[in-house]
Amino acid sequence: MATCLACFSLLCCERELEEVNIEQAYDYFPLAIGQNWEYEVDSITLRPALSGIIYDSVRLYAREVLVDSLADGAGQKWYVGERYERTHDSLPWQYRQTFALSLDASRAWRREDNLDFIKLSFPVQANKSWDGNAAFDAFRNIAVGGELIALFKGWSYSYTTVNEAGEVNGVFYDSLLTVVAADYENLIERRLVVERYARGVGLVYREIEAFDTQCRQCCNGNTSTCLDLPWRAKAEKGFILRQRLKPS
Repeated sequence: MATCLACFSLLCCERELEEVNIEQAYDYFPLAIGQNWEYEVDSITLRPALSGIIYDSVRLYAREVLVDSLADGAGQKWYVGERYERTHDSLPWQYRQTFALSLDASRAWRREDNLDFIKLSFPVQANKSWDGNAAFDAFRNIAVGGELIALFKGWSYSYTTVNEAGEVNGVFYDSLLTVVAADYENLIERRLVVERYARGVGLVYREIEAFDTQCRQCCNGNTSTCLDLPWRAKAEKGFILRQRLKPS
């Protein structure tokens, strides 16, 4: 009997811990009308030219604000957001796009460009993996720099750090959650996607590195020569993006 009681107590503790973890995980994805985030964004886009591949660099600022909420046909609540961008602090914000965020019992969602991404999976556990692109065809092509690239192919989301203190863009956070959505490369493709969320704040860092090559520009199609070159020397299309929450 004592053993049964001990086991029952342990199971209760495990359930209680799981529930607490879920509640804490929600804090990494806070949602409320009026909530806003301002980011510094650096991007480099590869563009083909007669002289070879041009690396087009841009620094801009982005502001995201939640302006409304609505329920979809299944009764799930979505917060509607608007993204604005500008290239300098002194310039007015320019509307860029509408997006939506949502939470359910097991997932945190972001909808943009008619794609639904599962950004977080609950409960949060170190090394837990999930298919964050399960709601759409991950083999679809995306236009980048005038070229088509299968940006989402091969992504596999996982938590690499959980509830870890750290610094992002000069700001110290008590609890950070790191999601690696992709980190792989082969002879012709490179994908790296990392996002970091701060408890009570939301997304504070995003990094994407996506490259494709056929080794023509660098090596006349000689894949043996191409193999050991760094991606910035052999990439023929793709982009790099760094997005950091701006210190308040």
